[in-house]
Amino acid sequence: MLSIVPRKVQNAIILDIKGRLDTQTSGTFEKETQSIIEGSEGRLLLNCADLEYVSSAGLRVFLILSRKPGLKLALFAVRPPIAEVIKLTGLQALFPIYETEEEALAAA
Repeated sequence: MLSIVPRKVQNAIILDIKGRLDTQTSGTFEKETQSIIEGSEGRLLLNCADLEYVSSAGLRVFLILSRKPGLKLALFAVRPPIAEVIKLTGLQALFPIYETEEEALAAA
């Protein structure tokens, strides 16, 4: 199961993600996220503090979001096993990962 709670902070949309982002939930996550960010420009920050697992299907959605014109994707509070997978796949070159929400918001 996966839940997404959107919120607006400063000039960023933050999505608080809780649960597992896998084959069963990635389609719903992509649709809900696209609906939330439709027509938006600026920054999309994914709060991964309560994200328990990400499969390749979930990483694919991160990749799609990172390529959306006018939107800058970043992640924060990523658990070490998930951060390791992102680094091993080379996706950290497409979007930064920050330790805290404050760091992510302060980044240009």
